[in-house]
This record gives sequence, C-alpha cells and structure tokens, in this order.
Amino acid sequence: MSVGQTKASVSSSEYLEWIHFLDKKDTNTEKIEHYLAALTAEVRKSYVKHPQKVRVKDFLFKFVKKAEKIKKDLSIAERTSRAKLFWGALLGSPQKPKKTKRN
Repeated sequence: MSVGQTKASVSSSEYLEWIHFLDKKDTNTEKIEHYLAALTAEVRKSYVKHPQKVRVKDFLFKFVKKAEKIKKDLSIAERTSRAKLFWGALLGSPQKPKKTKRN
C-alpha cells in the first residue's frame, strides 16, 4: 500500500489513536520482561547480604521519552504553532515558522 493510499484510507483521528497505541505499547512491559526480571532478581539474591530486600520491580526497565519532557515546557502558543506547521506539511500547504518567545 502506498503512502497516498494510506493517507486516503486513514482518518486523522484513527492516525492519532494508532500513535497513542504505539507510544503506550513501547512503555508497557511484556511477560518475557517480567520473567527475565524475576530470573535476574533470583540470581542477585544469591550474592547479597539481605536477599529479602531484592525486588523484581528493581530489575524492570522504565522508559521515559525526552519528547514528553520537552512538550511540558512549551507554551500554548508554541504548541499551536508547531501543530499548524506539522499539519501544514502533512497536507502540503507549507507555512513559514513564526518565532515565539519561550517563558
């Protein structure tokens, strides 16, 4: 399927739902990750003085995206400007970026 066909068949709301789903999927831990964390915790327990203090959740990876931190620092005007530029580029109507002041 080409990009043009995909753009024609996928609505903007469905696109945003897929983006949200894929972002959420990347941050969720899967069954194999829990299994490997439990295995690692058991191995670690054999080397420490107080094995009861070793927890499985200490061996699970936590993913934090830098983009989420950056978005929180932007003003509403800056977010609006970026959204307009994104959708303009996506739909083929280019706009020049406006400079906004950051707080």
